[in-house]
Amino acid sequence: IMSVNKILEHDLFFSVEEGTEIHQGLNQLESKYIKYVYELARFNQVRAARLLGMSRGTLRTKLKEYFGDYYIL
Repeated sequence: IMSVNKILEHDLFFSVEEGTEIHQGLNQLESKYIKYVYELARFNQVRAARLLGMSRGTLRTKLKEYFGDYYIL
């Protein structure tokens, strides 16, 4: 499993498209980070929220914002 730092490093340099507004780039980065941690936590929202340092409610809000109902169990 890739470390979180490696994922962030990779995403910072390679996945935000050139010319993207900074807030859009940050949203892209945040969504990938949340998805990675959520999958790492085996879709356990409480565990993922703890790893991300946010409440479960905030995690659910962000999952819905970035992925619609796909990741909301």
